[in-house]
Amino acid sequence: MRLVTPRLVLRRASEDDLDALHAVLSHPLAMRYWSTPEHDSRDQTRDFLQTMIAEHFDDFMVEYEGRVIGKAGAWQSLELGYILHPDHWGKGLAREALTALIPHLFAAHDAAQITAETDPRNVASIALLTRFSFHETHRAERTLLWRDEWCDSVWFALDRAVLAPGGHTAARRITLKVLPRPQGAFHREAPPVPVHDMRHDGQPQPRPPCSRDRWLPTRQNRPVRRGR
Repeated sequence: MRLVTPRLVLRRASEDDLDALHAVLSHPLAMRYWSTPEHDSRDQTRDFLQTMIAEHFDDFMVEYEGRVIGKAGAWQSLELGYILHPDHWGKGLAREALTALIPHLFAAHDAAQITAETDPRNVASIALLTRFSFHETHRAERTLLWRDEWCDSVWFALDRAVLAPGGHTAARRITLKVLPRPQGAFHREAPPVPVHDMRHDGQPQPRPPCSRDRWLPTRQNRPVRRGR
């Protein structure tokens, strides 16, 4: 299966994607808000890739100008995830990928909503989700141990009715509603602002420490798979 946009091709993963995927998953900036730190070895990425292929998640490799630059898709109960190599941040490519991906997910799955989870500090990803009419559902503290940091989570949901009033609409008829960018919103003009590290002055910022005052034991053995 392939999803095609003016600049991107979203396609299923293959064993040949190892080098390109490792370039993404081994990059510290790309993995700053992922569920694990950057990959230390190709073997770690190979395991990740083989899981993508074998478990048949609705995941896609993202190709730009003939090269794989990241991945986007959903797993389990339509939890959205996406990651792009930092060299391609600030070009509107994540937004373009989601414009094709979200209607596909609703058309291919009998689900009332798509969900997403991210770190509350990942302001760029939150801004992207809200542009697609995702609404915040809840927050929790200390949900993910990332190296020696306990990190917090914020969850979002996009209801099927937002895309297609009346519920189950054929894929060819789904029209995605992308909200206009509000005045004063974050923007990514040249030079590109990193997707995961946007600051008002457009410069990267160090990752601040997570809050450590509470711990949710129900989440300790279920790491969050973040794709933002």
